[in-house]
Amino acid sequence: MGPRSVAASFAVLLLAGSVLAATGDALMVTGDGVNVRAGPGSDAAVRMRVHRGQQVIELQREGSWVRAEIAGTDGQEGWIHSSLLAVPRADEPETEAPPEPQPPEATQAPPQSQTLPHMVEPAAGPAGDLGELARFRETVSYLNERATMLAGADLFAKVEPGPEGAMRVVATETWSSLAPAGRQSYANTLLDRWAATKASAGPAVLQIVDPSGEVVMEKTRP
Repeated sequence: MGPRSVAASFAVLLLAGSVLAATGDALMVTGDGVNVRAGPGSDAAVRMRVHRGQQVIELQREGSWVRAEIAGTDGQEGWIHSSLLAVPRADEPETEAPPEPQPPEATQAPPQSQTLPHMVEPAAGPAGDLGELARFRETVSYLNERATMLAGADLFAKVEPGPEGAMRVVATETWSSLAPAGRQSYANTLLDRWAATKASAGPAVLQIVDPSGEVVMEKTRP
């Protein structure tokens, strides 16, 4: 596959990942450990986390953020970055709505007979919380799987913490075959996903490095 074909395939991938929905439409969460925030911004407090396959209902849209009601939570809602949502395909079977979770502010552990729904968890997370790095790796892995399926090539080799709180994504040789506009678009998508996943204070900094470890692109969001 030539560079132009690869670039065209990834352009299609980026368009396919966009959420095209309206108020009242059902959407599906595409990542694991996705933050549901109190407002439309990466600095807003995290109310809960949801996982891949969780259904939500769009209530409002502001820029790249969607205010959505979380199915199976008795009306709980919050803001999710649109890059982490997708319109379910018509041929996908409907998922069973998860049972109602314990309120995030509850201080007592639920009885052993009660469990939190597997696709919704309080903001603090369970005892075995994956952490920011592992959650971001899950979303990058999902994007990489889509890229391999559509274009037959990986874009990213691994994800690792960088200096001063930055998140580093190591690119493959295929990355350099993309057009500059395509690399910028994909870097913006990665920054959006890191900012949406990041729960700790401070700006979201994303670095893309080549296989030798040289930083080829860096993006920051306050």
